[in-house]
Amino acid sequence: MPRKPTDIVQYKLRIRESLRRRIEHAAKKRGLSANQEMAIRLEHSFELETVRKLEFLVEDLAKLTVRLKDLSERVTDNYRSIVELRKLYSAGNVPGLPSPTGEIPMQKSLLDRLSEDIFGPRVGKRKESEQEGE
Repeated sequence: MPRKPTDIVQYKLRIRESLRRRIEHAAKKRGLSANQEMAIRLEHSFELETVRKLEFLVEDLAKLTVRLKDLSERVTDNYRSIVELRKLYSAGNVPGLPSPTGEIPMQKSLLDRLSEDIFGPRVGKRKESEQEGE
């Protein structure tokens, strides 16, 4: 019959004499048996390992949070730039680009694709492929 995780089992362990003395001394100070002292210390070592892993995860999470905030700010800045470029283009105030009443230049098409990739298609605007198919 398999053992349950809560079962107490006997386990032979080979250790140095100096360590056995330290265990017995610590156990005596705490009013415990040497066996209890060893079991407590072993369990405690596993708990410390878990705490260390959690501390590393918290550090990683903090770094990722800072990076996400930075990326969010960059996306917001890019969005504002795109909106401003659209306003300037619509008003015909972008040097070197034709007026919005003429042929749609390559730069405008590229700007449209970039903004649609980031923010999705604008409401009420059909895709170029749909317009060409008419």
